[in-house]
Amino acid sequence: MNFNDWLKIIINLLVGCCTLILQQFIPIGGGGVSLIFVLTIPTTVALSVITSFIYFWLSKKKKAFSKNILIFVVILVNLFITFAFYPYAK
Repeated sequence: MNFNDWLKIIINLLVGCCTLILQQFIPIGGGGVSLIFVLTIPTTVALSVITSFIYFWLSKKKKAFSKNILIFVVILVNLFITFAFYPYAK
């Protein structure tokens, strides 16, 4: 594994924790809206951790195309989940 592989894993993990980072800067709505917040955090974090392990495994097998497609798709899915389901306060 080279530096670029480690950088992609770190970016994937940071994107998975993006909801936690956003809560410090953007207010969260209360009540039932905060239930969405409680459900999206474990989903995005688990998705990024699992994909990072798969990416690590694929990089050991020298499957460059599949690992790059995997990391790109998961980062896009995590960003979509984060921004589409973030419980903004009105």
